[in-house]
Amino acid sequence: MRLVAAAIIAFMATAPNALAETPRMQVFKDAACGCCDIWIDHMVEHGFEVVAQNVWNLNGIKDLLGVPVRMSSCHTAVIDGFVVEGHVPAAEVRRLLDERPAGVAGIAVPGMPDGSPGMPAAVAERYDVLIFGAGASAPFATYVGEQRVE
Repeated sequence: MRLVAAAIIAFMATAPNALAETPRMQVFKDAACGCCDIWIDHMVEHGFEVVAQNVWNLNGIKDLLGVPVRMSSCHTAVIDGFVVEGHVPAAEVRRLLDERPAGVAGIAVPGMPDGSPGMPAAVAERYDVLIFGAGASAPFATYVGEQRVE
């Protein structure tokens, strides 16, 4: 776990800033998770550079990065000092990098909602993209499938 922690710290220190043309993210996932690979494809299709790392102790990484248990999903990413947990649409990652809200450590889509990026489904669920940090959580956006709703 110390080696993984050192890799996360090194990655976060060298990742390009939010103004970079191609933002780079590190994704931690289980090797057997197919939906993680589909989500990574979604991020790449939307202009992100992704470095994926299969890990044995994903919960340890989530703990290290401060992901609230209630917001947990099947993969965890870091990008430009923020944590991205689960099947977050690329548009909301871009928005997070553009707006950089004070006190926010990251964004999450808890669980694995049907129709979210990486979770193809015939019928899409309504779900929230949540912000977290400083002991609080709040909605950042609401989606049905890959469509944002107000």
